[in-house]
Amino acid sequence: MSEGSAYGQDVTFVANDWHAALLPMYLQQERAAGQWSKARSCMLLHNLAFQGRFPYDEKAAERLNLSPSLISSMKLTQPLKVGRQKKASKGLKTNEEVSNPAMPCLNFLLGVCTYRVCVCSRV
Repeated sequence: MSEGSAYGQDVTFVANDWHAALLPMYLQQERAAGQWSKARSCMLLHNLAFQGRFPYDEKAAERLNLSPSLISSMKLTQPLKVGRQKKASKGLKTNEEVSNPAMPCLNFLLGVCTYRVCVCSRV
């Protein structure tokens, strides 16, 4: 993201759902380095329930090539799964609820919201 594009740096990137939620984070990091200063981003959400939650990894900053401060903006303790989790047992005759404890997670959408990205939700 260092030289801009055919349109220059005065562009808007659209991050389509949580799969692209790191795009605004990378853009924020590039701005801090003096690049893409006029570029903006917005987020379009299709699946608000999932939110791009993943177990926290001590090496997340290194693996994702993001600064530790950006990673910490996404870190929180919450259940990894959303809603009640059930597991079929005894040949699908009954369902028992499976524990869904809170644990350290990275929530990509939380990071996006931290940096005031325009978020559009489709209901």
